[in-house]
Amino acid sequence: MVKNFYFLGIFGIICLLSQTSAANAQTYDPTNVAVINALITNNGLEATPDAPETWDFATWNDETPMQITELSLYNRNLSGAVSFAGLNALTTLDCGYNNLSELDVTNNTALTNLQCYSNNLSELDVTNNIALTLLYCYSNNLSELDVTNNTALTQLDCYYNNLSELDVTNNTALTYLSCGNNNLSELDVSNNTALTVLQCHFNNLSELDVTNNTALTDLRCYSNNLSELDVTNNIALTGLTCHNNNLSELDISNNTSLVILYCYSNNLLELDVTNKTALFLLFCDDNNLSELDVSNNSALAQLRCFSNNLSELDVTNNTALTQLYCFNNNLSELDLSNLDNLTSFNGQEQNVALTLLKNEIDEYTCPIWLNSPIFGNSAISYLDGILTSSDITVSATSFNVQTGKENYTLSGTMNFTYDGVGIFNKSMEHFTLYPNPTKDIIFVECEGYNTIKVYDMLGKEVLSQNCSGKTTIDIKHLAKGIYNVSVISDGRVVGNSKVVKQ
Repeated sequence: MVKNFYFLGIFGIICLLSQTSAANAQTYDPTNVAVINALITNNGLEATPDAPETWDFATWNDETPMQITELSLYNRNLSGAVSFAGLNALTTLDCGYNNLSELDVTNNTALTNLQCYSNNLSELDVTNNIALTLLYCYSNNLSELDVTNNTALTQLDCYYNNLSELDVTNNTALTYLSCGNNNLSELDVSNNTALTVLQCHFNNLSELDVTNNTALTDLRCYSNNLSELDVTNNIALTGLTCHNNNLSELDISNNTSLVILYCYSNNLLELDVTNKTALFLLFCDDNNLSELDVSNNSALAQLRCFSNNLSELDVTNNTALTQLYCFNNNLSELDLSNLDNLTSFNGQEQNVALTLLKNEIDEYTCPIWLNSPIFGNSAISYLDGILTSSDITVSATSFNVQTGKENYTLSGTMNFTYDGVGIFNKSMEHFTLYPNPTKDIIFVECEGYNTIKVYDMLGKEVLSQNCSGKTTIDIKHLAKGIYNVSVISDGRVVGNSKVVKQ
């Protein structure tokens, strides 16, 4: 009798366990399980078939039977063609960084988040996925992408494909659009007024209208064929990278919040950054700039202004600078004494053009300020602000000057033009100049002498005026600095002095 009860008890437990196991198996939707099994069998997914309780890449809902709502298949070495038909509850799918050649999500109408980036997809049909808010399909081989039905999209990244067209006019909810590295020749974002990030670099765009995109904070349109770019309405911009285009003008006067500005490799003649006090990175190299005022940009950490036509550069206020590349300009002077944080500097390949003029004792000279210069030709000398050549056959020399920071020097070539008409003389006689320093005007008493000429420290004439007796010279329009003032009579200098403009 006892044995019978024991046997019945064991048999009951076995039956109960079997029923429990069967109940657990039935809690997972068999269609969903079949889809994953197919991935395991056909596409290289490393997982145990028919063991959904072990599939850590799947998130199931609480329905009966349970259905998959999220799949995280990132970098699972999947390959071939896959279909997720049957996963009717699927809202999030990440199958990025695999080797998929086909992806069928046409039946997954609940999808809100689709990430299929970094595969080998040549086609992608999302016309039925109208609930999508995020689509990342970058780094594939897509030649077409129709998102006209996906009006709920807020983020679209189709970077690095082969798209020649992209219509986002219906996607008015977009806040993030990355479509760089394609073959787009047109891009209409006039309806996308919610955009905060637009990345359309490395395309073939000849026009880009962002006047309606007033919410933009980040605009990356570099490496296109743009000859114009109007960002006057984009006052929220903190990052603007428009380098490698054909821009001859860039008005950023309204973009006072800019932190990053890359406008290098264009044809810019002017660039005003005086009201960009938050500017941290400024790359404006390889343009045609003759002036650059960074005196208000005290937050600037990196400045690349090389390969321009700069003859002056004042960085004394830019004490946060860690990197300064100003090579291949026309600089002969640079003060780095305040830049204690500077760790990377290149001031080579300067190309300075000077006109040397004959004085009364047949020397050819030019007034210029140089800090402890070293010349490559012994015929060139320097003393008390005057550069002198003893040999008019010397048309150029290498030079090296100090910057006030140890081991950082300016260097390059000085090219000389000789003018036989004497205008410079070291004499300080025959006239009186005052006040000195001055902010606006100077008085010159030079009775009997007929011309006053004012030169900057590079020898460039900046002002010429007739003189008779006590003459008023207005210099308030000149930049702050040191200027040479010469009095000329009958083609020769009879007086020479310096004046400091404050």
